[in-house]
Amino acid sequence: MAGLLPDGKVRRRFTQDCPSLPLAMFGELRPEVAGWPDAGCGYLALSDGYAAELGEARSQGWATAELPSHHLAMVTDPDAVSDSIRSLVRQVLSSP
Repeated sequence: MAGLLPDGKVRRRFTQDCPSLPLAMFGELRPEVAGWPDAGCGYLALSDGYAAELGEARSQGWATAELPSHHLAMVTDPDAVSDSIRSLVRQVLSSP
């Protein structure tokens, strides 16, 4: 965690706000839902660790973007993440 959030104060605040979740939850698979998604979608990849998910989003025709960073970029670089999300929203809204 210190490598992603080197500022101790930011790291403590972030970890204090994280809920305690059972480890088994992370092994759960998302159920398939007929008709989902029923609206335009976008996917923002923050690192190479999400290459499979990015590929899946592209194969589904979603708007996609990459912001070379890390899993917690929304904490360390919120402006860049929010700018990227706004750009994706514009892409989704302008799609036929």
